[in-house]
Amino acid sequence: MQGRAVAEGRTLNPQAGAGADVMSRLAVARVAEGRAVLAGLARRQLLGIMDSLAKSGTGRVTRLCLAANTAMTDIFLDRDVEGLCAAPYRLTHSGDETVALPDFPPLYVPPLPAPFVGGDVSAGLAALLEAGVPRPFVLADLGTNGELALVTETGQLWLTSVPLGPALEGIGPECGQLAGPGVVTGFTLTPLGLAAQFYESASPDAENAADAARHHAAQGAVCPCPACQSANAGQNPEGLAAGSAAGAGVGSAGAVARGISATGYLSLLALLLRAGALRNDGQFVANPAMPLARKLAAGLEQPNLAGEPPSSGQPRSGARLRLPERKAIIALLKEMRQLLFPAYFGDPELMSLATADYAALILERVEAQLRAQIALALPESEANRAAEVAREIIERMPYIQEMLLKDLDATFDGDPAAASKEEVIFSYPGLYAIYVYRIAHVLYEQNVPIIPRIMTELAHSGTGIDIGAGAQIGEYFFIDFSVENKTNLPFDIDELRVKLQDKKQEKSTNVQVIELKPAFILDRSVKFRNGYRNVIVLKKMTFPNDKVLTLELSEKQISGRTISLNLDYEDVLSADSFDTLLLKEQ
Repeated sequence: MQGRAVAEGRTLNPQAGAGADVMSRLAVARVAEGRAVLAGLARRQLLGIMDSLAKSGTGRVTRLCLAANTAMTDIFLDRDVEGLCAAPYRLTHSGDETVALPDFPPLYVPPLPAPFVGGDVSAGLAALLEAGVPRPFVLADLGTNGELALVTETGQLWLTSVPLGPALEGIGPECGQLAGPGVVTGFTLTPLGLAAQFYESASPDAENAADAARHHAAQGAVCPCPACQSANAGQNPEGLAAGSAAGAGVGSAGAVARGISATGYLSLLALLLRAGALRNDGQFVANPAMPLARKLAAGLEQPNLAGEPPSSGQPRSGARLRLPERKAIIALLKEMRQLLFPAYFGDPELMSLATADYAALILERVEAQLRAQIALALPESEANRAAEVAREIIERMPYIQEMLLKDLDATFDGDPAAASKEEVIFSYPGLYAIYVYRIAHVLYEQNVPIIPRIMTELAHSGTGIDIGAGAQIGEYFFIDFSVENKTNLPFDIDELRVKLQDKKQEKSTNVQVIELKPAFILDRSVKFRNGYRNVIVLKKMTFPNDKVLTLELSEKQISGRTISLNLDYEDVLSADSFDTLLLKEQ
């Protein structure tokens, strides 16, 4: 029975935040709460696709076939995955059943042949056998989980599977992309070198790239790729030259690639192996024997994908500058706040997880994003340091959280107008500026360029508070002061007070004074005749620019004297600092 494809689409798995591979996702799904979250993510994605098909007039879905690997099948169905989490692996059911799920039409689960060979392979085999493909043949389904099925001439079926990573879904490789308009899905070898083959739409009637994109994405409702989005906006898909066809086969006539799909990478590797430019161990051949291989090797050593003249030494990534992405940094700060203040900014999709599982999930996502952005910020020769730096920052997250909680206490204690710590967390721009500073400072200490400045400037533009990433904000600060007594009368120190008070004091208004209790006083002397020097240590505090920090020595007797030392906000900012690690070493 032959059907007609009315729409197709693709999007990143919404469960990717739980890990880049099947086993990581299974670790989350092993707990019922985690499995429910992952199931909800996948189900909502599919319901959204069905809804978009109906609204676009493409059609209403009345039956579904869930062709997925066994792990994703059981997670989608919200069934126990314990048998897939540790050897010896086992299935709790064999598929070949119709399941009823809330809000879904009848859903058929194809046979599940083995613990890690799922309904996607059995559905593919059914299609190939129905089409009468000559035997023997091999069906390969390569994604985060790799599944291979060999059908022999006599009809025997051999199955195997292997864990793979996200690279074959276009995630990780520098030019990786999901297949779609403007994406290279294969290469051919010509006497002139490599020629790219572009994605071919499922629509046989597509005569131009925009039509291809529309059919590819069910009128843009399913696939979020730039080509589909631009096609639905009435534009030419980004990355395709005007007049070129998405299904043109060999890239020429000005077609420019948006990226390379997994099949494109595999095709490229196969051709390089065949041409003698690549060894079986994955290393490039230094001096290939064949002229064509030498030409290919030379092109690989000095790529110029944009067809531009060589740049003046500025590191490049393909045809673009190697620079961190501002939007990615904004997303990273948001995600890190979800980790550091989960009760207030936590991801609602994951809050039902156990605390340890929630933290592990967010940490994995943060580390992956950090690694990618740090690699773009570092010089190309140091890009391999990105993983090490990202790991160091992840390991310092408990310390950052501890400091932020002290920042919160200091802000709350220093402002009598603050009704609660929750109010400070949600509404005080100063605390947000310090949060961004804490993250940026750790990156600064690791000698990561650009990203700390992007972070602090984001906070500056949003709050008006400018804290440089290289600034030192510890837990305490100290005041070393001295007083000279030029009278003949000794000074009796009855009281030493430290307070924050308004700079401008008018009779018609109440003067706001905040008493500060020193954490440490070096000299407890109660009298001095000529000179007096002391050091007091204060916990960090909120110091508004409209207030002054006053240190006061006073005598209580009648006609007692008072000595006051006033410090402005600028005085504190310009004060000397020292490394706390140095103090610990001493």
